[in-house]
Order: sequence, then C-alpha cells, then structure tokens
Amino acid sequence: MTNRVWLINLFGTPCAPSAFHPDNSLAALAGSLKRGGFSPLIIDFQNVSFCSSLVPEHLGRRSWDLMSRVSKQALTAADHEEIADLNDELGRHQRAIIDREADVLIRKAESEKPLLIGLKLYSGEGSLHSRQLARRLRERLKIPIVGGGPLIRVVGAKYLEFYDEFDFLLDGEADRSLVAFARALRDGVDVTGVAGLVYRHPRTGAAMKNPIDAITNMSEVADPCYDPDVYPVLYEKDEKIHVFQLDESRGCPNQCHFCVHPIINGQRFRTTMVDRVIHQIKELQERFGAVAFRFTGSNTPKKFLRTFAEEILREGLEIRYSCFASVNTTTEDSIELFRRSGLAGVFIGAETLDQGVLDDVFNKRGQPPEKTRSLVKAFLDAGIYTTTSWIYPMPNYTHRMRNEVRDFILEAYGGRDQEAGSVILLPAALVPNTEWFLNFKKYGFDVPDLDAYYRGYIELVMKFYVPRQVISKWTFTMQGKTFDELAAETDDLAREIAVADICLGVSDDWMLAGQLSGRPMKQFRDEMVRAFILGDYAEVRRTVATVNENS
Repeated sequence: MTNRVWLINLFGTPCAPSAFHPDNSLAALAGSLKRGGFSPLIIDFQNVSFCSSLVPEHLGRRSWDLMSRVSKQALTAADHEEIADLNDELGRHQRAIIDREADVLIRKAESEKPLLIGLKLYSGEGSLHSRQLARRLRERLKIPIVGGGPLIRVVGAKYLEFYDEFDFLLDGEADRSLVAFARALRDGVDVTGVAGLVYRHPRTGAAMKNPIDAITNMSEVADPCYDPDVYPVLYEKDEKIHVFQLDESRGCPNQCHFCVHPIINGQRFRTTMVDRVIHQIKELQERFGAVAFRFTGSNTPKKFLRTFAEEILREGLEIRYSCFASVNTTTEDSIELFRRSGLAGVFIGAETLDQGVLDDVFNKRGQPPEKTRSLVKAFLDAGIYTTTSWIYPMPNYTHRMRNEVRDFILEAYGGRDQEAGSVILLPAALVPNTEWFLNFKKYGFDVPDLDAYYRGYIELVMKFYVPRQVISKWTFTMQGKTFDELAAETDDLAREIAVADICLGVSDDWMLAGQLSGRPMKQFRDEMVRAFILGDYAEVRRTVATVNENS
C-alpha cells in the first residue's frame, strides 16, 4: 500500500499578498505525516502562475471599470445586476480552469496512486472551487477525498449535510488525527474511530462526527516541512512570497462574543517553546533567505513575546515580524523591547470605544477605552506599523458611538505618514457557534432560515476592496437591518476616514510584503488591488520577485 498523501491548497482569486505566502498549517501537517512514515506532497494552487489563469484580460478590465465606479457611490439596482452578470461570466471561466487542473491531477494520481487526497477548505471561492475539484477527482479516482481546515472547524458536520463532494471531513487540529486516518487507510482498519472524523452513517447516510483531538502540548506538533519534495512550488521562481507564518501559540482565553478564534483553536493558551520557534526561523533563513515572519496565534501571549524578543536580541538575528496584540494583555513598557527585536507591525482588535458595548456585547471587559487609545498611540509613536480593526455597525450601536470611533481614528492616525498604520472597518458578522450566534436574539440578530444562513457563511466571499454589499447574500439581520444595509453603513464610515488621507485595509500581512516591496504602503496596496482586479499577474510576479530579492 502506498504511503503517498496529497494536501491541496485552493482558495481562489487572490485579494491580498498573503495569498502567496507559504501555507504553514499544511506544512505542519506534512511534517506530522513525514514523522509518521508517510510521503506528503503539498499541491499549492495559490501561486502566481495558476492565479494568473483565473481572471482573463477582458473580464479583468470590466471588473476594474465597474469597481472604480461603484466604490465612490451607493450601489444602484443596475450596479447589482452588472456585478452579478460579471460574476457569472467569471465563474464560468474559472470552472473551466478548475476542470482543466482536475484532469492534470487525475493523470498524476493514476501514476502516483496516493493513499488519500486532502483539501484545505475556506469559505467563499475556496469552498466552491474545492468542491468542484473534489467532485471531478471522485468521479475518476477510487481514492478517499478528505476536507478539513478552518471552515470545517467552524461549521463542522453541517458541511457534509449540505455538500456531497467529500468522502470524509476532519474537524479540529489535524496534526495527529490526519496521521491516524492515513494509518488506518494504509493498514485496512476501520477509519470511523479517528478523532475529529466526520463521515456518513453507512445505513442512514446521516452526518456523524467524532470528538475532536485536543492537542494540549505544542511540543507534540511536528515542525513544518518545507522540503523540495514536499512543497515543490516554493522552489519555483517567483511563484510564492517568502514571508513565513510561525505557529507560536494556539488558543485564546479572551472569549470575545463575536470571535471565531476560540472555536478554531480553543480557549486555553498553548505556546511553542521560544527556542523551537527561533530554530525554525534560522532554518527558513538558511533555506530561503527569509527575513519576514508573521505569528499565527490569535493573541500572542505576552510572556512568549517578551522572551522571544530578548532571545532575538541576544542572538543578534535580523528579522522583522508581526503579531496580533490584545489591549488587555499588552503593556506599553514592552513596546521598545519589541521594536528593537524586529517587531514591524501589530494588529489590534479595538472594535469600539464604548465601555458598555465592550463589556456586554463584545465581552472585552479587560479593555477600557482609555487603554485602547493610549496603546494605539504608543505603537504608532514607536514607529511600529499599527493596524486597528473596528466593528461598525454592531449590536446596540448608536450614531454617537460611530462618531467616537471616527474622531479617535482621525486624531490617532491623522497627520501621520501613511507608513504609520492602517484601519480596517467591518460590519457585525454573525459567525456560527460564537456567543452572538448561540444567543442571537439577545444581541438583536435574527436568522429566519438556519440552513440558508449556514450556506451564506460557507459561500461568503470576502474581498475588502469591493463594496461590502456585493460580497454575500448572508441571510441574517441585526436590529432589523440586512447584512447589505449594515455593510453600506460601514462603507459610509470608511469613506469619511479615507477623505482624511488615512490608509484603509492594510493588515499586518500586507504590511510585511509592502515593506519589502520598497514602495510606500498605500502605493503598494493600491497597485496590488489594481493588479488583482485586472488580473495583471505580470505586475504581481514583479512584486513577488522584488519582495523575495529584498528578503
């Protein structure tokens, strides 16, 4: 029996440079499989050559002309119709591309005969394209097709209830359960006892789900594997950006009522040893010349970060890195240490400045507004690129709260160089299995059709550079307003802030590539957005080449 295992990364049309970052979670799974005696192969479609095929020139030009027009005004019924027509035409083109790639994989599988094929699932195009690919593979191959990843962690067995393209799903952290599943297949053992497995009952067809595997000690997780025979596209010229993710921690104890991270990675901090992370950095520097790194933890623990910064300085490593920073755990007296160690950017989930909403709606009781104000300004003053995210509208919102956030953003960011930081604005989103969702009526939400709501989340397309009203037909309301109406209010606030020449929409992953591109950050963002919409992948490839050269 073969030991070959395929891991596929496919989430569709890029909307940010991070689309071309190496996928550290698949590399970690590959490391676990290799340690378990298997031969993993990562097939990463999020590369420049493949993505260049997704947007033909004539449709890219139509998209650019349309987005340039509608981004400056409220959408009309005619705009919605034109966007729908364009999306339909793009969809037909992209389905043909996926079918073409499926045929290539089928021929490859007939030769290699992998034990299983796993696909990492994302919402939106990632789910749509992966389902199409999985369907074509199942039609021709007698190989188990398995889905997993962040989308499955959120919706679980619901995915198997709605869609039938996958034989199995793996829920939860799959570092050990994927190896156990592969071992059972190889040895001819019943797979239905594997932790986190979602499968159909052999008689009724009902979706069944096993308890997930809870990894309590990060030392049990294998190092990511970036070997040429495992992750070959990394070694092809200018296909991937050499900005690497580091799995420094999992879990978050904050329990914000709107947040999906505790669902994905649990409520308790589990931290990787600092010396192990530094060892990974050194290997990536030696292999790829990498200088830029992003911590993947949704709330990097302050003790880890301080120890990491001290060790980086002690060893004299020259790197730049970014992380999430929580207001309730980050202290201003540590900022200078972090800056000297190479901290180049932070992402702060500020959300609002109203204490009552912070306490009762968001469950951010350790985040007094005055501390948010002070911490954001301290990071900006230290020259660390500071991205703050704000939720508006949100439950119990008022016009006063809106203007309070607007005025602080204008005060904190206004008058600074656009290299200082960026602002991200999002409408309240009702994500499955969060506190908001579990008690949605308490927070002013309504879900008239639960199945339609779940499908809306699974098929949600998030592209920050298009009007938010067109990203989804997500079927929930908040305080009587549809998601379209809430998103329109968000866009109105964004326009007010943009008028003050404040940068919008640059998260810390954009920032790392932007700094290495040698361009001013706003110019980098605008040129990348234009290239993604137009399908100008000659420009994308030039940018990838420059970032990698500067690494």
